[in-house]
Amino acid sequence: MSQVVDGDTFVGQRGRYRLIGIDTPELDHHDKSQPGAQRAWEALRQLIPPGSQVRVEVARNQPALYGRMPCYLYAKDSVSGNELCVNKLLVEEGLARATNFQPYHPKMQEFVQSALDAISQRKGLWNALYNPKPQPRILSVQAERSVAGSVDERVNFSLA
Repeated sequence: MSQVVDGDTFVGQRGRYRLIGIDTPELDHHDKSQPGAQRAWEALRQLIPPGSQVRVEVARNQPALYGRMPCYLYAKDSVSGNELCVNKLLVEEGLARATNFQPYHPKMQEFVQSALDAISQRKGLWNALYNPKPQPRILSVQAERSVAGSVDERVNFSLA
């Protein structure tokens, strides 16, 4: 590992990577960090310190957004020695939200359950002391629909 950019992005030997299925608050959002961003960044830095050995599973069927390769990141637990999915761990600790910005990924249901557990336990972002202003979001959704014959149409629309 060479550099942790923010809570869900890091630079490795082969380029920039984005942890798939999660979203952390932005460290540098309009010249200011969003609430919880520093904690998520520090957590990822502790999980993958410089020089640590990790396993990166790149989602080849996912588009690279902003030049970052979507991936699952695995690191060894310092206590048990077991391999942990860092993406899921950040959600479990309430430091990241489970998202579906990318098309369906195999661990989506696990991440959603981890998020629900973190919310019910009031961890991290879900703690009563953490009360950010709601951020307006626009999600881009793509859908495909087949029409009679061999015509295939891709429809793009946005949700507010």
